[in-house]
Amino acid sequence: MIEAVVGSGAEEFVAPPGLFPGVVSSSPMSRAGRKYRAANGTRIQNLGQTSVSFKTQEGHQCGMPFQIAEVERPLIAVSQLAAAGNRVELGK
Repeated sequence: MIEAVVGSGAEEFVAPPGLFPGVVSSSPMSRAGRKYRAANGTRIQNLGQTSVSFKTQEGHQCGMPFQIAEVERPLIAVSQLAAAGNRVELGK
C-alpha cells in the first residue's frame, strides 16, 4: 500500500523516483526540459513518466499515469481526478 497526498493545487499525478516498480519513459514535459514549480517557488525537473496499475478496496482494476520528479511523496491532482469524471470533496 502506498499513501499519497491529494492536492488541489497539483498540476498532475507526481511521484518520487523509485517509488513504483517498472519503466520510467520520457514524457512530453521531460523531453521539453520543462519544470514544475513547488509551493515555495523552487523549480523541480520532470524526469519522465510511468504507468501505475492498482486495485481499489472494492476490487476494481485501475491505472494512473504518474510523472516522476524529485518530490517527497506522491501527489494526486484533484484537477485530473475531476477531468476523469470523478467527484472530489474536500473537508476537515
